[in-house]
Amino acid sequence: MKFVRLFIIGLLVYWFIGLLTPPAFALKKRVRGSGVRYVGGS
Repeated sequence: MKFVRLFIIGLLVYWFIGLLTPPAFALKKRVRGSGVRYVGGS
């Protein structure tokens, strides 16, 4: 149960950071380039 809550909080933080910082798009692009894909990342 604690793990689920931690996961949701982490997801919200990631989404919030993505909203606040447009340069995060470059980071997502770099991560996607390494083979890891985030679902819902636009």
